[in-house]
Amino acid sequence: EGYAIDGVAPAAVALPDSVEQVSRLLALANSQGWAVVPWGGGSAMSTGNPPRRLDLVISTQHMWQVLDYSPDDMTITAQAGVTLLQAQTAMAGRGQMLPLDPAQPECATLGGILATNASGPLRYQVRMPRDLALGMLVVYPDGTVAKSGGRVVKNVAGYDLTRLHIGAFGTLGMIVEATFKVTPIPQTQMT
Repeated sequence: EGYAIDGVAPAAVALPDSVEQVSRLLALANSQGWAVVPWGGGSAMSTGNPPRRLDLVISTQHMWQVLDYSPDDMTITAQAGVTLLQAQTAMAGRGQMLPLDPAQPECATLGGILATNASGPLRYQVRMPRDLALGMLVVYPDGTVAKSGGRVVKNVAGYDLTRLHIGAFGTLGMIVEATFKVTPIPQTQMT
């Protein structure tokens, strides 16, 4: 019941902790014709129409690791279940931040922020999440794992597949890892 969307409860909830587990789950769901919903922190689950059916929720709550943080390169790579607050805390000691400010940073996950293209007032200064994402790892409905972009600012030649998934609400594939460019923490902030 804790994973119900607009009163529609899933038949099952999976809590994978690796890309491989997500890949196997999506491949199984695809072969069985199950209706699947990726679930980050749950802060935007009421967006859109109620689901007609919900067979499987795949939660990223056990995918909460920061995989790489390079303060000198000003980049951070994390699994999709890392909350914005966790990412900010990991970088605060080095005087850096991920300049995103969607509602509920304590439960909004990086994967969910990208999937919904969620933002707050900082978007007027540093633009949208799609402008901060350098690369990502996505698992497609058939279980195929695809990487797009990279870990450096100038990394795309041709069509930028990273941006394709941002704001797609998980309809094209499930974001499992992402790399962002970070900025120094400003001395003062006002809204």
